[in-house]
Amino acid sequence: MTRAHRRARFCIPFMKVGLVPDCRAFYTLPRVIGLARAKEFVFTAREIQAEKAQDTIAAYRARGASVGSGSSAA
Repeated sequence: MTRAHRRARFCIPFMKVGLVPDCRAFYTLPRVIGLARAKEFVFTAREIQAEKAQDTIAAYRARGASVGSGSSAA
C-alpha cells in the first residue's frame, strides 16, 4: 500500500530532460497501472494529482487486474 497526501503530485520527468526512464518506469509502473497508461505517463512526462493517481489504480483494479500481479495488459 502506498500513501500520499491529497495534494501530492506524481511525475516521471525523464523525457523532460532527455534521459531514458529507469526500471521503476519500465518494470514496476506497467504492473501497477497497466502498460498503456504507463506509456502515457513516461512519454508525456505530465504531472498527475494524487486523486487522479488513485482513480487510475482503482480503474485498473476494476478491470480485474491485480495491482502488482505482474500483469501488464492494458
